[in-house]
Amino acid sequence: MRIIVEVVRRKAIVWKMKGEVYVGDELAAEAILLSSIGQTAVIHPTAIVSPEAQIGADAHIGRTVESETESGSASAATSSRT
Repeated sequence: MRIIVEVVRRKAIVWKMKGEVYVGDELAAEAILLSSIGQTAVIHPTAIVSPEAQIGADAHIGRTVESETESGSASAATSSRT
């Protein structure tokens, strides 16, 4: 088994990487990986966060995603923890 990971992009403390796993000469799996380095919360500038929210030091709050629903428009912020 051979695992290959290459850095696609790095911006501040966030890294985007592409990984591939080979068994022999055959591609068995591939993935796009996102990682952050550091102990500070990362909040995307478009994220909508309540002033009362308690955010952990290692939290990642992604961009706000706008979508249309049958009853009108809705917003949602994506988030993850490392």
